[in-house]
Amino acid sequence: MLSIGDLSKRTGVKVPTIRYYEQMGLLAAAERSEGNQRRYERQDLERIATDHLKSVRDKIEKLKKLEQELARIVSHCDGDHAIEDCYVIRSLSDHGLCDSEH
Repeated sequence: MLSIGDLSKRTGVKVPTIRYYEQMGLLAAAERSEGNQRRYERQDLERIATDHLKSVRDKIEKLKKLEQELARIVSHCDGDHAIEDCYVIRSLSDHGLCDSEH
């Protein structure tokens, strides 16, 4: 059995986030010790780790798309334009100019 602090350290997920996951039903309600401390099973550790990994991978994918879009935007700029004609500035203010959702 793991305390909430142990679970936090082993998963890299902050204690308030673990409580939130439990409150939202994403994590089963923890058993309680005689001192009313939450006690988590190994499967809870694995589930949080799996969910956390998915979240990190989703963020990486979004950042890769953003990187590609920024590289595309920068490639349209030769540095010789006035600010009102700058493709970078226009692209940052008008997402309709973007190739994909990022």
